[in-house]
Amino acid sequence: SEHGVLAVSWSPVVLATGYLVELRPAGVQHPWSAVDAAGGALLGSSEGEAQRFGHDCSSCKIAGLPSNVVFEARVTYFTACGCRSDTSDASGWCLAFPNATAQPSPQQQQQQQLQL
Repeated sequence: SEHGVLAVSWSPVVLATGYLVELRPAGVQHPWSAVDAAGGALLGSSEGEAQRFGHDCSSCKIAGLPSNVVFEARVTYFTACGCRSDTSDASGWCLAFPNATAQPSPQQQQQQQLQL
């Protein structure tokens, strides 16, 4: 199957020092997989290996995803004292946009982004 890119965005939190973004196939209760901030790729289910997104970040793109799988995302933030938030609710369902197609229209881009 063809691979694609998925954009995830979230509302920044003032006290956050970093964010963990996770994806999973939607609707089937699969385990969540961490997104590595350094490479923009899924790491599997181990969040411990994932590099977190910085405090000044409020979106990311995840590449190499199958474009025929529906995904959902969630975000957790971390604070300077070492605390972490509860994870966000799961996003709406979305497909990764195939790399090989023409540049999407602004309306298509908006539909392809997961808003958390």
